[in-house]
Amino acid sequence: MIEARLSGLRQGIWLKVLGFTLWLCCSGFASMTAVAQTEEEVLLVEGACQRGRLASCAWLGEVFYAGKAIERDDAKALTYSMMACAGNIANACVQAGRLYRWGEKSVRNLARALASYELACSEGNGEGCLQAAFMLRDGEGVTRDPSASITYGKEACIQGEALGCALVASGYELGNGVDSDVKQAFEYYRKACRLQLELGCEEARRLSDEAGAARNQE
Repeated sequence: MIEARLSGLRQGIWLKVLGFTLWLCCSGFASMTAVAQTEEEVLLVEGACQRGRLASCAWLGEVFYAGKAIERDDAKALTYSMMACAGNIANACVQAGRLYRWGEKSVRNLARALASYELACSEGNGEGCLQAAFMLRDGEGVTRDPSASITYGKEACIQGEALGCALVASGYELGNGVDSDVKQAFEYYRKACRLQLELGCEEARRLSDEAGAARNQE
């Protein structure tokens, strides 16, 4: 009787881990922390992570950073995020970048934040490209590199990040990191507008109006 109950308990735990693993593999990471977590669930997923389930590691990085059902722990969040990032899970690299950039003082490292964002970008993650572009544009804890900022901004724009398009547009308009080109600035502002960024729409209209006014004065 006791052995049967233990067998049933083990089966229940296994099914729970399997369910978590399938969910983690088949769903996006953006809403991971919206799912209720208990300490028991976290322990189960930690076991899956230690067995090489990298999606589970990425989930743990989000959970320990959010600090909802369990106490926030940036050191653990970073450890799990980096484990997943090393396995080319781009969202985990972005999470590692956030921790290195905005986490507790004990884990903060802006050079590593940039490296994490760049790795995410190389895996096709638009958010990683965008944050790398901002850091390089502003010289945030790293050597300022406007040209590289434009390169990352363009990639972010391609990946559907409206702010990346606007960053590139601003570069073309001001000649920051790229030769000044008002036509290109207009095109990138228009791309930002198409991606629902109102600022992009406003700036595209402004450039269009200025071009119209210049033609009228000729």
